[in-house]
Amino acid sequence: MQRAPRTTLSADLAATLLERIRSRDFQPGSKLPTEQIIMQTYGVSRTVVREALSHLQRSEEHTSELQS
Repeated sequence: MQRAPRTTLSADLAATLLERIRSRDFQPGSKLPTEQIIMQTYGVSRTVVREALSHLQRSEEHTSELQS
């Protein structure tokens, strides 16, 4: 039996936010919701939100998405 790769909450949240960026849930050039709103929306801690946002900032794929 193969095991599914393990992911962290922050990686899952980063993937969710990236998908919302790709689907234009957030208007181009606009800011993402505040940490507090993300915390309430997804039921996660501030640490998880900050790690997810940091992951997005490091992601080359995300950077190219924002520039297009």
